[in-house]
Amino acid sequence: MKPLVMTAHGMCTALGFNAGASGAAMLAGLSGAAQGMLWDAESGEFIACCRVPLRQWWHGVGKLATLAAAAIQDCLDRGGIEDGSTIPILLGCAEPSRRCPLAPLDDALLDHVHEELAFARHPQSRLVPLGQVSGIAAFDLADAILERGLASRCIVAGVDSFLHQEVVEAFMGHRRVLTPSNANGFIPGEAAGAVLLSREAPRGPHLRITGWATDRESGTIESDEPLTGRGLQKAIEGALARAGTDIYATQYRTTDLNGEHYKFKEAALAIGRVMRRRHSELFDVWHPGEWIGEVGAAIVPCMLGHQWWASARDAAPGPQCLGHAGTDSGERGAYVARYEGGA
Repeated sequence: MKPLVMTAHGMCTALGFNAGASGAAMLAGLSGAAQGMLWDAESGEFIACCRVPLRQWWHGVGKLATLAAAAIQDCLDRGGIEDGSTIPILLGCAEPSRRCPLAPLDDALLDHVHEELAFARHPQSRLVPLGQVSGIAAFDLADAILERGLASRCIVAGVDSFLHQEVVEAFMGHRRVLTPSNANGFIPGEAAGAVLLSREAPRGPHLRITGWATDRESGTIESDEPLTGRGLQKAIEGALARAGTDIYATQYRTTDLNGEHYKFKEAALAIGRVMRRRHSELFDVWHPGEWIGEVGAAIVPCMLGHQWWASARDAAPGPQCLGHAGTDSGERGAYVARYEGGA
């Protein structure tokens, strides 16, 4: 299996409009959470959220396109690409089953993104509506595009927003949002992230994504079946196998943990089965959601961007990282990424 080489990245988060601002803030441990225009009727208070500091509070496909275009343009600029029409964009977004007034999202979102970017859409560009796992699922599409020679480089991006009263109320109804009366919940957020992938490794800094895999979990957060962590376990084992390595050759994890107990329990079950002896490293667990909130489909590109930013400044526990994420509907994904090329 040939690895995917990440040569540039971009972000647009509550911490800043580009990867530089977002990465520096995450490395410094700054949170983008602040009181927003989302109402909790039970406490009679506005709740905390991680909002991108746009000029106004609004909703809709246009807002998602604005966020996505900012991250993609940031990625193109960092990659030194002037003609974006030569680059396929694989854009992750909310899954159709998500509680979202805009779901299911369609190609109109991609059209809006390209209008914002002001260049033509590549024939291989498409949506990947798989929520938090979108980025990992898109690796397969990117791999096929590069392998067949349909493009020499492509972008895997993701955009999402939970900052809508109807969306928040639906999750509050299941006691899944962090409020004054509920500690077992997530902070609603919004963000976009993008990574530029190719086959050729440059001399400078880059991430080599050596393995990835997806699977399904039957005991989801919304089902009555017991939580086993088997789906995440299989995804992790598949990613490690494709990378030709084992978990002991990774120095830390980066994840989509968002403050909900369910995700922590699932990760503990899965890792406990994969790690059959004590790890020689501290094996830190990183979760960007601590600083940017629950950002859904944007999380994987942001996780990769965070890894790059920290590694380039010698602030990561080691060069090789295991990443994993999962959706409410049961999709699970994992990948192995290694930083190379020095600072």
